[in-house]
Amino acid sequence: MQSPRAGPKLRSGTVINLGLQSLYENGWANEDGFVCVDHCAPARPGEGNGLLQTGLALVIRAKNQGTGIKADLLSDKWRWEAMLSRCMRQPFCVLFRSPWKRNPDDNQDWDDYYGVLASCFHLSLPYPVAFLGHCKRFGWCVNVQEPEKWTLKYWFARSPGFVGFAKICGGEAPTRLNWLGIWAAQFVSCFTLASDACMRNYCYNSVVAERSSISRRINKFWFKRVRARYGTVGAAFSGYFKGMEHPLTKGDWN
Repeated sequence: MQSPRAGPKLRSGTVINLGLQSLYENGWANEDGFVCVDHCAPARPGEGNGLLQTGLALVIRAKNQGTGIKADLLSDKWRWEAMLSRCMRQPFCVLFRSPWKRNPDDNQDWDDYYGVLASCFHLSLPYPVAFLGHCKRFGWCVNVQEPEKWTLKYWFARSPGFVGFAKICGGEAPTRLNWLGIWAAQFVSCFTLASDACMRNYCYNSVVAERSSISRRINKFWFKRVRARYGTVGAAFSGYFKGMEHPLTKGDWN
């Protein structure tokens, strides 16, 4: 791996390095590169939401480093693409929770896809295009164990705003109906401020707010609500990460 680069800054000016190499060296990512909740966690079998956690770290970097983000994230960009490839159920472009979690009791829900799609959107990686193609082919059913079987349990279109979000990440324009779902989902997120929900919604808002002035206004309200409750955006993630020791909890992220 290359030497770690500087990461996002706190408002006090302290630099937090959220590069995947640095997180691994400091015990906050496992040997496979996935960001962990527990310090020095083993790679096998991998944590349940490692994809969301790693995607969140990459989105935070993308939204907090200004115009130099593409260069700063270049090394992690190719590493993230390789990590996703190891989790993929070929040839269907759907993901297992980790390279080692491939059992029937560990099927994938949409949580991790918020982090994966948003991070790939900001890094200009092609995965969201392939994922969108799979969703269209199989009626928005994302079932990693039986990819060609449609079941209501894995029908991702039942989540308001997910279809429009996936379209944006995959380079397509949402329909007017999609936008109504996006705005409704954003508005509801302003009042569902549990720690894990804040992680998903941070990733979600980072994408849709780049495509709509209404989404940007709702996103500002979301930040206001989060800071009123937790003090900082990073602190909003602390319930999930078991306290304020984790690097992802340290900053008041934009």
